[in-house]
Amino acid sequence: MVYYDLALDMKDHTIIKTGLMLCSGDSGLIQFNIKLLNGSVEYTGEFVKKQMIFLKQNGVCTTGDLQGTAQPFTYVVQGSELDTPGPVICDVKVYEAEGRISSRRFAFIVLDDTKRLPEEDAHEYQSELDALIAECEEKLESLQTTIAEEAVGAAELLQDKLDQLENQFNTWFDGVKSDLSGDVAGNLQNQINTLKEQMENALYAADEDDSIQ
Repeated sequence: MVYYDLALDMKDHTIIKTGLMLCSGDSGLIQFNIKLLNGSVEYTGEFVKKQMIFLKQNGVCTTGDLQGTAQPFTYVVQGSELDTPGPVICDVKVYEAEGRISSRRFAFIVLDDTKRLPEEDAHEYQSELDALIAECEEKLESLQTTIAEEAVGAAELLQDKLDQLENQFNTWFDGVKSDLSGDVAGNLQNQINTLKEQMENALYAADEDDSIQ
């Protein structure tokens, strides 16, 4: 149990900023010991009710009774008083037999219970810009790999098509060579060989460019 002693002058209506930082997981572990003052002397009277009203960040009020017949009065935090992270204003009210109500407020901060938050392992800090650059580099590398693979596939498809056309042409040419004169057939064969060599050189150059990238 952690004890917090607070002396509240019921003549002063300002909110006391205690600077306390409590945790939403501290249910049942915190006790406030409240001493009521009338200026510099103890506040006395016939109290019929003594309450602590916790106004939370979400706009909900949680109310509990101060315990004890003699000062300091005590209040043990049950749990719902601290269920909302953020600033909390606690209003201490005393009701006297003749109908007078006195009030004094104090404020504290509720921190979220780390046990309820997502966890991650400790790692080297990386700024948002560095993370964005790394992501762009990864995507660029993936895109380059995809383009290279597609280029190789296109080259292979083109080669297959050329081989198919060459086979079809050779079949046709073999069928008509006998009908051509020797000079015409030889000249045509030389042009075919030259064109084939140029196409093979062009494909080889394209493969070299892909490998360099």
